[in-house]
Amino acid sequence: MFANITEEKLRNLALDYGYYDQSHLNHHFKEFTGISPKAYFSNFISADNA
Repeated sequence: MFANITEEKLRNLALDYGYYDQSHLNHHFKEFTGISPKAYFSNFISADNA
């Protein structure tokens, strides 16, 4: 499902949800989950393929 997540998609997601830029989304994401969006989706993809 998230295998094709790209920086552009994360940037658009941030803007769609009212963040000033992707770095603000990344900061809040990491604050909430403890890991960056990139690490989260990498782990998600790895678990999906296991």
